[in-house]
Amino acid sequence: MTASRPPQVAFSAGEIDPLLHAREDFQRHQTGLAICRGFLPLRQGGFTRAPGTIFRGTTRGNAYAIRVPFIFADDDALALEFTAGKMRVWRYGALVMQGGVPYELDTPFTAADLPNLNHMQDADVMYLADGRHPLQQLSRFALDNWTLAPAKLEAGPFRVQNLDEAKTIQLIGPDGTGAETYWQANEDLEIGDIRKTGSRVYEFAGVGSPLEEAVDGSCGDTAPSHSSGTAITGIGFGEPAVWWTFLYDTMIGPGAVGVTLAASGDIFTPDHVGVLILLEPTDWRNVPIWVGNADCQVGQLVRYDQNVYEITAGDNTGINPPVHSSGTVRTDLSKSTLYKHHSTEAGIVRITEVVDTNTAIADVVTAVPQPCVDDPTYRWSEGAWNEIYGFPRHITLHQQRLVAARTPTEPRTITFSTIGAYRDFLPSDQEDGSFSYDIGGVSSKNEINWLVSGRRGVYIGSLGGVRLGAAGSRDEPITLTTFRPEVVATDGAARVQPALPYGWPVYVTKDRARVMEIRYNFSEDAMRPVELSLPSQHLGGARFEQIVWQPSPFQRGWLRCGDGTLACVIYDPEQDVLGWAPVPVAGGFVEHIDVTPSVDAAYDLLTMIVRREIGGQTVRCIEEQALNVLPLSGAGGVETFNHAFCGAVFDPAAPTSHFSLPHLAGQTVSAWTDRGAYGDLTVSQDGSVSLPDPVSHAVIGLVDTSHRVRTLPLRAAAKDGDSRGRKRRLKRGSAAIVHRTAAGFVRTIERNDAGEEYAAAPSELLPYRILETVARDASGIVGLGCDSGEADEVSIEFLPDGLAPLTVTGLVPNIEEVGA
Repeated sequence: MTASRPPQVAFSAGEIDPLLHAREDFQRHQTGLAICRGFLPLRQGGFTRAPGTIFRGTTRGNAYAIRVPFIFADDDALALEFTAGKMRVWRYGALVMQGGVPYELDTPFTAADLPNLNHMQDADVMYLADGRHPLQQLSRFALDNWTLAPAKLEAGPFRVQNLDEAKTIQLIGPDGTGAETYWQANEDLEIGDIRKTGSRVYEFAGVGSPLEEAVDGSCGDTAPSHSSGTAITGIGFGEPAVWWTFLYDTMIGPGAVGVTLAASGDIFTPDHVGVLILLEPTDWRNVPIWVGNADCQVGQLVRYDQNVYEITAGDNTGINPPVHSSGTVRTDLSKSTLYKHHSTEAGIVRITEVVDTNTAIADVVTAVPQPCVDDPTYRWSEGAWNEIYGFPRHITLHQQRLVAARTPTEPRTITFSTIGAYRDFLPSDQEDGSFSYDIGGVSSKNEINWLVSGRRGVYIGSLGGVRLGAAGSRDEPITLTTFRPEVVATDGAARVQPALPYGWPVYVTKDRARVMEIRYNFSEDAMRPVELSLPSQHLGGARFEQIVWQPSPFQRGWLRCGDGTLACVIYDPEQDVLGWAPVPVAGGFVEHIDVTPSVDAAYDLLTMIVRREIGGQTVRCIEEQALNVLPLSGAGGVETFNHAFCGAVFDPAAPTSHFSLPHLAGQTVSAWTDRGAYGDLTVSQDGSVSLPDPVSHAVIGLVDTSHRVRTLPLRAAAKDGDSRGRKRRLKRGSAAIVHRTAAGFVRTIERNDAGEEYAAAPSELLPYRILETVARDASGIVGLGCDSGEADEVSIEFLPDGLAPLTVTGLVPNIEEVGA
């Protein structure tokens, strides 16, 4: 026989996988537990009861809902509740009201859309994407004044350009086709002939003076340039007067409405209404490239650096090219030449009506290059986001760009907006311009499942793997030429938005059973996936459906599981702390979770939408997790601990025994008060509940009786090595180290021959004294009044007592090996 007292003063690994229970060599076995259900491991080493939840209300009509954080400043944090067709606003646990009723905003989202809703916030504006509707722009003007409408994109994005020369589009302005013959010097004309110079169209009125006596003849060396009436050109010494009458200007600039798109090849369908079309000329012969110190004429069009300019004054191009993107500019002080910006080398229109397969009506978004008015072009591109090709499902913000991905027709394309312009997706080869990128596939072309902006770049998750989209050099910004989507994990990612606790994405794998972190490996100088769920992989059996992170007070992650429970993970890579625990919520089914700051911004609050059956009705409760960190750290009395679920906290002005919980009518509840614990209380149908004694502070709510903590089988020392396979027993004299603990139970669990376990009768951890009338807590070493018989395996199990707080920071078992 060998007696030993092996202490365990750290439980920070939480509940470890049963497949690791025999691995005493495994690092986290030393700090692990067999069961940690409803208790949370602490970074400091102990374990404590999971906080309860405070009932804040219900979803609109008790309907399925999700909540989206909207955080503007430390003292301005909201949560937006979306149900089918409606949005409501929660502020620090209360609904924003308008006219005595909750403020509501109509939305286009159905209940089926809500799980797909992704968001990106920029100050008082939030962009929402679900893959079925156009990108939505949500704008806040006041707490009870919001607007939601499709984000009006300034330009793009666009699909691959059409290359079928039989399919052409030409713009027809309201004054004509625009296909007039261009003016040529010294051409013999007849009165009434129509000629164009630049974008202006003129009628030849004859040669000679006065106008009434003008006849047919040569048009001379000077083109007309006036913009109204009839005027003379070419008046010089010995030159005849040449008369031209201005008819109209074919330039189609931004803001023009009702222009006609004349097509060939049966291009248009009724679904093209609202679609953007990008037009680029096929033929630039009438718009030459700018050349310095060349003769020119007023009205002439030239192009330079992807822009088209009209010469409005001067006869020599000068030595400096025009580079401006709007207005009129003089580029050379020694010349009088003026350049008016006409357009870029591509124009954009938005279709407003489809007449037939080859005719549509459109409004002009950006000026259309003149050659697209003069002649048909096959170089056109359709907008990528519309009813025909679908809308993006994932969005994020990175380096002042809105990044969007995954449409039904382009499921692996990621698109970056222009820097600083979240609605500008006009394709560009400039460093700050918009661009799209098809990330390809690892082993298959799986659709993108999420986007997240993190350290070093944009992370892109799909069923085939995870990529890091970054610039080739760490100091470079992401541009079309620097973007490099590198594969950093090949195990696949589920459609669950990652968390970013330390700047690296923590994500759920495609089987929804594991949790990984993409982390930089210094020794390899590369990004590598690390499985965070490995020590507790059994918890993934319920499937992880959502993950959020609660940075304060304890750097905890919360995962919503497919069985309606929660899983908590504490993670501190600097201190090598990693621990997991399942947390049921007193019979409720958690449907959504979110994290927002507390009213003083000191802490982050976990809020959950919990589906409960109360009084035969399905109720979806908004429940906010209690802040037990305050009493745990000594900042509050022991009576302020809250371990009740869907509960309420009462601080009456005078002691009372009568309270009201209408949301729990008919339910059996417990109370934790300044006079101690009360259990088995029934809430009447009118919501009232009475305590046996008047109290000054009470927490009343549901108790989860499944919560408990069990150690791994206790190690018993043996003189000849490993004692497993020999009987052992727990003797009197074991001790626990507790912190701010008011009550609880402890018992032994025995197992023989891998059979059924035997649970001994529980004994009180801290017996109450006779006639004790106030809540009290203990911190320090307490003896455990439990022992066991001889068994192959012996464990110690801690059970809560009602709603009383229970925290254990160490355990010293008195275990003895007794032989075969």
